[in-house]
Amino acid sequence: MRAVAALVAGRTREDVAAVFRVSLKVVDNWWAKWLAGGREALVAQPRGRRVGEYQVLKAVEQQAVRQAVLDHRPCDLGLAGQLWTRAGVGDLIAKPYRVRLTEQGVGKYLRRWGLWFQRPDKRAVEQDPEAVRVWHEETWPAIRAKAKAEGGEVLFADQVGTVPTRSPAAPGAPKGAPRSCAARATASR
Repeated sequence: MRAVAALVAGRTREDVAAVFRVSLKVVDNWWAKWLAGGREALVAQPRGRRVGEYQVLKAVEQQAVRQAVLDHRPCDLGLAGQLWTRAGVGDLIAKPYRVRLTEQGVGKYLRRWGLWFQRPDKRAVEQDPEAVRVWHEETWPAIRAKAKAEGGEVLFADQVGTVPTRSPAAPGAPKGAPRSCAARATASR
């Protein structure tokens, strides 16, 4: 706007180009826009693609994929798994449309469709809230107090089992030695 104002005030094209550090061609383009459309023609327009422009999948194809994800499990459609993942949706798209999208690209489509993958709840379905409260407020403090009184420590084990390895933080390894050690492989843990 200021460059055009300078031209209107009588400055030369060369002066305006030097002051605004642009080429004469840019000054000429600004002047041509000013003459053609006035002030509105000089307002900066958004650059790049419009939102949703040049999508790989057409609207009809997107709707078909979205409906398939909502109505079926991957195994129902001949794909691996019981639950949808971005990779699974990508495989679903690749089959009929012969287009391979990145996982990020699939994620963009899913967000656009209003879909997202839920994280599983990190508690057992059978969990009894009252039993959990009793454990935290009564049982665990009693176990901890008994261990402290006897100079012991409490260790937990479950069905996964343990592997006889040293903790990397445990003393005994010389300085510069690897931070982990090899364990004997067993058939069952």
